[in-house]
Amino acid sequence: MDKKLDIHIATSNEKFQRLEDKIDTVEAKLEQRINAVEAKLEQRINAVEAKLEQRINAVEAKLEQQMKAVEAKLEQRINSIEVQLGQRIDTVESTLQDISKRQAGTDARLWGFLVTLLVATVGLLTKVLFFDLPRP
Repeated sequence: MDKKLDIHIATSNEKFQRLEDKIDTVEAKLEQRINAVEAKLEQRINAVEAKLEQRINAVEAKLEQQMKAVEAKLEQRINSIEVQLGQRIDTVESTLQDISKRQAGTDARLWGFLVTLLVATVGLLTKVLFFDLPRP
């Protein structure tokens, strides 16, 4: 009976060993498949990252171009406004010079009128005081 038991235990040990070997084989196959899936996922992730990086770079380039275009338009508008303001300032300055000249002429006429009025008043007073007195 011991012999049968030993044979049975040996057979069971062999079965367990075979099962362990099968489990090890299945585990190795699963490990290989997992590694293959990881490698494929890594490749896909890298490909997606590269595509996203390209798209981001393209968007950045477009934004940079648009920003430069907007900056150029703003620069043109600022320059045209500066030119217009310069022209208006020149016009205002020339108008002020014309007004200043006209004012000088008006001032001269006013002083001439005042001097004439003063002389006429002095003459009238002189006449009234000295020449229009009744004679005794």
